[in-house]
Amino acid sequence: MSACLSRSVLIMVFACLAGCSSKLLDDHRYRGEKYGKISVALTIPTTSDRAKASLVSAVGSAVTTQLKQNNLYDERSNGTVDVVVTSLKERDVLSAALGASQRMEGTVTLKTPDGRALRKFTVDTSHAPKAVADARYSRTLYDTFAELTANTILGRR
Repeated sequence: MSACLSRSVLIMVFACLAGCSSKLLDDHRYRGEKYGKISVALTIPTTSDRAKASLVSAVGSAVTTQLKQNNLYDERSNGTVDVVVTSLKERDVLSAALGASQRMEGTVTLKTPDGRALRKFTVDTSHAPKAVADARYSRTLYDTFAELTANTILGRR
């Protein structure tokens, strides 16, 4: 029993220290482009159409918020940010209690107003709450993904 408890504590400590990480692949430099359209699609199975719609909405909202906060969004622009979620591992109740991280990977394509692909990169994000029992900590996996997307567009990563 104590070995199981020790293992659980070790997992929680590791997850808390991990915070979030990312892997971004790209070599393009930002040139002042603005985007007014965000498109989100999934290549992963979901449990229902409702779950799919919820995920698409959450990712789209998080990306839009980050684009606005980083002055990358202009509703008059016809530039598009296409996000395709290719992998998602969310926590269930038990793994959340143990502080396990979530993981999400997606391909982001930036398109010019005429639909030409300007830039394409991969965002690979893992996310764990910094404090497992901290109810005030509301940052989500989607927020982390969106922040890394904006930072990549701006060349900060």
